[in-house]
Amino acid sequence: MAGLRQAVRHAHGPERRRGTPPARSTPKGDLRCGFGVADITPRKPCELAGYGPDLGRTWDEVLDPLFVRVLVLERGDVRLVIGSFDVLGLTPAWVRRLKREITRTTGIGPGQVFLAAIHTHSAPAAEPLRHWGKQVRETLPRMERGFFTALSRAERTLQPVVGMSERSARAATLLFNRDPFADEVSPEERTDPTLKALLFHSPGARAAGATRALVTFGCHPVVLGPNRGVSADYPGALLGELKAAGIEALFLLGTHGDADPIVQRRKGWGRGTHADVTQMGRTLASRLQRSRPKPLALESFSLAGSQWNADLPLDIPSLGSLRRVEDEARRKVQAEPGRQARMHAMMVEWAREAQAAVRSRTVPRTQQVALQLLRLGPVHILGIPMEVYAGVGARLREALAPRALWVVSGANGTVNYLPTPLAYERGVYSAHFAPKIYGVFGYRPTVSDVVVDSVLGHVRIR
Repeated sequence: MAGLRQAVRHAHGPERRRGTPPARSTPKGDLRCGFGVADITPRKPCELAGYGPDLGRTWDEVLDPLFVRVLVLERGDVRLVIGSFDVLGLTPAWVRRLKREITRTTGIGPGQVFLAAIHTHSAPAAEPLRHWGKQVRETLPRMERGFFTALSRAERTLQPVVGMSERSARAATLLFNRDPFADEVSPEERTDPTLKALLFHSPGARAAGATRALVTFGCHPVVLGPNRGVSADYPGALLGELKAAGIEALFLLGTHGDADPIVQRRKGWGRGTHADVTQMGRTLASRLQRSRPKPLALESFSLAGSQWNADLPLDIPSLGSLRRVEDEARRKVQAEPGRQARMHAMMVEWAREAQAAVRSRTVPRTQQVALQLLRLGPVHILGIPMEVYAGVGARLREALAPRALWVVSGANGTVNYLPTPLAYERGVYSAHFAPKIYGVFGYRPTVSDVVVDSVLGHVRIR
């Protein structure tokens, strides 16, 4: 990590002559940055979320702690709050309630508060997932208390920013597209192999924590596999390496919907160890360390945040098709033992629930989700409350060029996957089965078009 440490030490640039005031142009006031963190590791044994139905993964050890991290940026009368939780996902309803409380206590509007989950599969469930990890009562209150503790610490540590830089590095060897038709997808839409960071340097750059950062990478945090250890997976290991280099960083998950860590291919699904987690975090930090920093102009660095709703088209099956699904799943429960039987039993439950919903004739034809856009100088951060496919992210980046765009999955909740139309055509897990875990009905194959059009329309209006 010598390179990053050197970057921190020299964040101020060349020494100025004594008595010569620095050239400044800050019509909106000084840019300030603060960072806070709080532990949200479970205190009692509880089930971990992810990897499959009814696995009973009650944790028996803490491999690495779970945190909520908060970065606060302020310039003039604009303040942005970015929070990241070491859990699988958040519910939109809980996010809305937390944002209302933040607005009530701080006056910061919901469009300026950006909340996301890192999507680790080795943490307690923070959202209802059908048979994918039982929620316990203590989880959400602990997360809420932790968030406000971290926010308070971030506000107390607000310092002027005296320098900023961007870094990016390719990490194509650390991930792969997990869909069976990956070879048919163009390389630029198969995965997003770019690790990106935005660094804010404050006075006393030699001191630990004087540099704060946002980091993003688009790969499922499933290195560890379905064991019984609590862990933030590779994002936690990456942030630990950066902290050792004197950088307090917050992780935002990129377009990971169809991307898995390469260890899943090399060792076989679910066979990763905590040593593999540590190695991936170390490798990512090393590649970031070797990247060339791109200085950003402090004088023109502006902040903005906005939030709006999009209506996503739901795919509502007929009663006849749902009955056939239920009958087929019942037969398979008897014919296929073990994990497959549990999957089929879940399908029976889903088909019954879906039939009841259709019979009620109260099923909405669309699902409303909140999209969010932050502007941090030249960088635009787009938050989508879904597990976004790399191809969707590539399409958004191309449409919004030359803007520097980060597409963040699991922002302000996680309601489902956001696959490409080809994934629907091929009937893969993310398009066909995952919606039954998240809720009742999935989307029409045009859902990614709806999201892209909503984002482009919002950007044009603004």
